[in-house]
Amino acid sequence: MADEDINEKISIAILFSICFGILFLIILYLVTDLSWLLLLVFTGLYMGIHPFIGKFFLAISLKLARANDNAFHLEGDNSWEKALNRSGILYSSAWPVAAPPYIVVAAISALYGSSFKS
Repeated sequence: MADEDINEKISIAILFSICFGILFLIILYLVTDLSWLLLLVFTGLYMGIHPFIGKFFLAISLKLARANDNAFHLEGDNSWEKALNRSGILYSSAWPVAAPPYIVVAAISALYGSSFKS
């Protein structure tokens, strides 16, 4: 069961990466005057670094999730860190839309929680 779950998550993560690569290609095409060969090269480079950027945002988000768990004494199923670890590969692949709002909300929550920590 766990192997099927991780395979499904990897498949969805690959689809997210391909979709963001296509979106990147479209944006480059609309805002630049590059040849198709250069557009494809830049898109390939972006798709190559896309997972590493997502891993960077996941590391930041996990630190904020850990800070929230400590500030609000969350454990088990209520833990932000556990929930983020469960969906880490999907979060990393969808970082352009998932990471900015999560980081803002988690940072505000961690600051709020730590300011009233006794």
